Amino acid sequence: MPLKVDETEKSLSGAMETALVEGLQKYYLVYSGEVVAKKAHEIFIKETRAPEKNECDEIKCMQKIVGAFQAELLATANIAKKDGGYFLSLTIQNIFDNQVIYSKSIPCDACTSFQVVEKMKEISGRIFPSTTSSSEKPATTKTINGASNNAPQAETTSRNGKIAINPQFDMVQDFSEGLAAVKIGEEKTVKWGYIDKQGTMVINPQFGIAGSYSEGLALVEIEINNQSKWGYIDQKGNFVIRPQFIWGRPFSEGLALVAIGVDKGKWGFIDKEGKFVITPQYNQAKNFSDGLAGVLIGDSEKGKWGFINKQGNVVISPQYDRVYDFKAGLAAICIRDNTKQKCGYIDKQGSIVIKLQFDDVSSFSEGLALVEISGKYGFIDVNGKMVINPVFGYAASFSDGVAVASIHERLQGLGEVGFIDRKGDFIISPMYIDANDFSDGVATVLLFKSRKLGAKWGVIDKNGKVLVTPQFNVAEKFSEGLALVASHKNNKTVWGFISK
Repeated sequence: MPLKVDETEKSLSGAMETALVEGLQKYYLVYSGEVVAKKAHEIFIKETRAPEKNECDEIKCMQKIVGAFQAELLATANIAKKDGGYFLSLTIQNIFDNQVIYSKSIPCDACTSFQVVEKMKEISGRIFPSTTSSSEKPATTKTINGASNNAPQAETTSRNGKIAINPQFDMVQDFSEGLAAVKIGEEKTVKWGYIDKQGTMVINPQFGIAGSYSEGLALVEIEINNQSKWGYIDQKGNFVIRPQFIWGRPFSEGLALVAIGVDKGKWGFIDKEGKFVITPQYNQAKNFSDGLAGVLIGDSEKGKWGFINKQGNVVISPQYDRVYDFKAGLAAICIRDNTKQKCGYIDKQGSIVIKLQFDDVSSFSEGLALVEISGKYGFIDVNGKMVINPVFGYAASFSDGVAVASIHERLQGLGEVGFIDRKGDFIISPMYIDANDFSDGVATVLLFKSRKLGAKWGVIDKNGKVLVTPQFNVAEKFSEGLALVASHKNNKTVWGFISK
């Protein structure tokens, strides 16, 4: 996470970064500090020593750094001292398609340095959550959810729940299609492999980076002649599409988005035999969803987004500044006018079916879409009718019939979250510092334990009953019956899984 601080305030840069991370952790798993700095240095040295390079291409190097942490987003912050005050800005960008997910700038007139620290926490705590997903995690800190290195170890058993796979890995991903990618080792010895739900290593650690399985294949990276190459393996760990791409995405609807060439490369689509069905020609593109894929025609600054079909034909002309995947026949789109944007929804013929009237939007989930109007969040149905009025200071998309929400903005002690039903009524009162979506009737939530123990993650059901006592430093949404959790052991964060 690049954090630029005025030279006169360098002594407070650590506190400012901590405040920024604290705010971002409400929405993301965050990486920053020494672990990111070491990886950046390693990649920079490697790139500049390549025979054909004199310097590291900024975008490619940043993509490699972010990719090394299995992330897609990069958070960039700037603190400048101006005329007796400060000017603060934060931008979160998808480093692979250059889309700006979030951008905010605020003045801090007559502020002291210590007030700036609090403002950094505030500016990073106002992010619109629906634009992110579990796979979009900005690479910014080794400190996760504010847990300190001397935090107590997690219990090995829990109320009505149990440790399914002991915390032991340096990093893990959620289970997908019965397997989970795990990282073993640190720095130069890092390798990724895959475990099954019993915790058995079924594909030995051998990859530089490993992704989740999708449609029977997983995207992995290895080094060939000092160059990073991506390919696809089956569930036995065998390459079915040889490593040859400079970047890639998981398979979706039978096709995978991959990039070839040098530097930024060009993006196209391959089938499961590794053959190009749509020639690499795009600077940016999205996966196929509902039979269509968003593509950027032109460069990232002046280009426009449209949609193509699986034959590569443009079916919705490029005219939008921002697009989302099609879900249930509708896609969210936005058009910018100077510094403002308005968003609405189109159908698969490109007709506007819900007019551009919202400040921000999300894709439909379970028949409802989260929208923002003047800083408040509500939900619309597929006809554009506001079925839950915009009264929430924070909300997330519906999952398993309920949605995380808070009446207040999630700032400085306010904005505890609970869960609402499809009428907008709280079925679980706002009492949690943070919460993940429900899945199969359970959700992981963050509760304050004590001044000594701080906040810990546990598990509840839809009645708010505690199923797993809060005890973990990090917990993610349940996937395939298991939830990823982290604990601190011997001054190290280790990852494992719990069951309900």
